[in-house]
Amino acid sequence: MRLNLATSFRNRSQGRPQGFTLIEVLLAMGVVAFSMVSIMGLLPVGLNLSKQAMTNTVESQIIQTVTNDLLLTNFSNISTSTALTYQYDNEGRIISTTASSSQAIYTAQVTFKQVNDSSTYPVSLQSTLNGTTTNEGYAVQVQITNKTLPNKTHTYSFLIANNNL
Repeated sequence: MRLNLATSFRNRSQGRPQGFTLIEVLLAMGVVAFSMVSIMGLLPVGLNLSKQAMTNTVESQIIQTVTNDLLLTNFSNISTSTALTYQYDNEGRIISTTASSSQAIYTAQVTFKQVNDSSTYPVSLQSTLNGTTTNEGYAVQVQITNKTLPNKTHTYSFLIANNNL
C-alpha cells in the first residue's frame, strides 16, 4: 500500500475547520468593545466618589482638630463673642489660625452660642452658685468651606462643657 502525502493532508484538513471565521472575530470584538464602553462610563463616577470620600475624611480630621483644641482651651477664655478661624491645607493640616493664607484649601469658622435653654438641649449646662447663674457650656458650630468647591459649606455642631481647665 502506497501512501500519497497530498491526499492524506487534504483528507485531514477537511475533517475540522482551521482558525476562526470573520464573523466569529467580529462578534468577539463587539463583545469586548461593549464591555470597554461600559467600564469607561463608570470611571468618572468612581473618580467623583473618591474625591468626595477624600473631602469627607479631611473634614472629619478638621473637626477632630477643632474639638481637641477647644477641649484643651481654658473655658473662661471662650465666649459668644469669640469667633475662631482656622486655615487648613488639602490634607487637613493646619496652616494658620489668624490671617488668610493663599495655601489654604479648607477654612473652618467656629462660633459659640450659650446653652441656657434645657428644652433645646438634652442637658442643662448652667450652674447656680450663691444666687448667680453661670453658663457651663456652649453650643459650637463649625462651618467648613472648601476653596475648590466654594458653593458647598458643611456645618457641624456639638456641645462643650466646662472642663475646669
